[in-house]
Amino acid sequence: MKNVNSAAPTRKVYPQQISALLIGLLASTFVFAKEPVESARYVKETGEYVIQTADGVFQQGTQKISPHGSNTTLRSINQSMGATDDGDYSIERANLNIAVTESLGSNGLKGKNSRKASPQAYSYNLSGDFNGDGCTDTATVNGDRISITMPCASRTRYYNFSGNVAINGVYDTDGEAGVEIVVVNAPYLEIVDAADDRKRSYYLGSNWAINGHYDANGRSGNEIGIVKSHHLVFIEDIDQDTTDFYLSWNSWSINGNYDTDGDPGVELGVVSSGYFTLFDLRDYRWRNYGISGAYFVNGAQNIDNKAGKEVLINNYGRSQNATIYDATGVIRWERY
Repeated sequence: MKNVNSAAPTRKVYPQQISALLIGLLASTFVFAKEPVESARYVKETGEYVIQTADGVFQQGTQKISPHGSNTTLRSINQSMGATDDGDYSIERANLNIAVTESLGSNGLKGKNSRKASPQAYSYNLSGDFNGDGCTDTATVNGDRISITMPCASRTRYYNFSGNVAINGVYDTDGEAGVEIVVVNAPYLEIVDAADDRKRSYYLGSNWAINGHYDANGRSGNEIGIVKSHHLVFIEDIDQDTTDFYLSWNSWSINGNYDTDGDPGVELGVVSSGYFTLFDLRDYRWRNYGISGAYFVNGAQNIDNKAGKEVLINNYGRSQNATIYDATGVIRWERY
């Protein structure tokens, strides 16, 4: 494995909003035709992105989109990360239900002026095969130290941190034998890898929360999804790298993760005003589907017996349902 600096390198991807032309097309009734859908693809080798506009024209460049508005907090997207109350921090439940992810420096109960939340020193145990030898090991978390006792290897390893830490969970992040311990140690997310006897640190700054972990790139190991204001960040520990999708919307929420295109790895579905967007880490791209009026996602399921799930939309603001066939880039509408 390569060495990782505390500030991991980042790939950045900048989605554009879909053309207003698409919004007008969605007003038709009983439409069962393919709609123009904007897409984008990140080119890792050149550091550029390629976008396909609603009229099918491809453009290429590196222009960044500036955020719309200012002082955006996680409050507007609290549902996407499971935050409590007004979104000042979220609770990620590990085996013992005690891990706290602090993001805005308050306790999430009374808003900005509330008491600052900070993890307290405590001691508890986690279990799992941490070094990949097939035996059950015990990790003891005690404030700013984690010790891992490996009975079959007849050794104990120690990992020190700056300040008390919170455990997000225990799961495989690098695709190799043994599970890792994912640690919140703001402003870093750190991964304890006992199999390689090392820590890997990813700098995330302030105001972030963990959405979850899932196989998003179709390769071994789980990626970690991070919500950070205008950014959707994936920690790809298998590459010791991060991918940063920039979102220009002021208000958005992650609906869930599901395979919609039939390729390895799940997509993340994001709800925003006027759009439903699927973020595809495997291909470093996103796909926007324009939706006019209020709507909610009614689930994702395979209804055409082909690879990938379809996303069901209740567009109650216009009294119609929609089905997104992401594998082919089609959205179909039906009035009710």
